[in-house]
Amino acid sequence: MAAVGNIVLYRPKEGRENDLLELVKKHWGAAHGAGLTTDDRIWRATDRRTGKVTFVERFSWRDNEASTRAHHDPAVQAVWVPMDEVLEDMTILLIEEVEGHPPGKRAGRTTAAAPSRGKRAAPKRATKKSAGARRKMKSAKAPKRGMPAKRSAKRRAGGKRAKARKR
Repeated sequence: MAAVGNIVLYRPKEGRENDLLELVKKHWGAAHGAGLTTDDRIWRATDRRTGKVTFVERFSWRDNEASTRAHHDPAVQAVWVPMDEVLEDMTILLIEEVEGHPPGKRAGRTTAAAPSRGKRAAPKRATKKSAGARRKMKSAKAPKRGMPAKRSAKRRAGGKRAKARKR
């Protein structure tokens, strides 16, 4: 008797968002109080293009028969019946885990540790370089963005500053 995952999308009628949200919050309390669900999470999702709000509820029925028992439970029915008045649309999705996702994950595995890929390389050790080697490395680095790679020929030949230093 494994838990049965569900995602339910509730779209309220215009102006009835708060009424629907209160009923969605009560839904889990009624179903969980009757021993029918294991967990619950509610999100408010807003369509970026239309601005319409949808409430998203994720929960798990305790087993395959829990949904059927909920239809006969008075506490759950006390939440479901008033929902009809405030709902524009409702979508019920049965969710199942996709095997092999993320890649390398085996079905039923609870840890997210990646499988070993063999022997790891030892970390590189820092070595002390001489002053000459540091200067050489510094000059070999790529120039900063927008800066010329080398000094202009005019500067090397002796621009204004070079001539001023010679005097």
